[in-house]
Amino acid sequence: MGFPAAQRLPHRRSVTITNLKLRPAPARVLVHWAGYAPEEATWEPLATISDTNVRRYVSSLEDKSARKQLSALLSTLASADVE
Repeated sequence: MGFPAAQRLPHRRSVTITNLKLRPAPARVLVHWAGYAPEEATWEPLATISDTNVRRYVSSLEDKSARKQLSALLSTLASADVE
């Protein structure tokens, strides 16, 4: 996927993505931070989350069609960020 690394969050490394919003831009993910209560989850820009965590979230989706579409869309977004 290749999101820019410059703005990656250096703290609270163990995260679980529990939701994703693509609109309005910029794309954001709801992050549950390890060691924190679920109500302390925060919306973070997608570009600040590691590719590994994003891939883990996409692969956790039960709907194969949604998983494939989201994966393609995220690849498109990553390509647009690089240009």
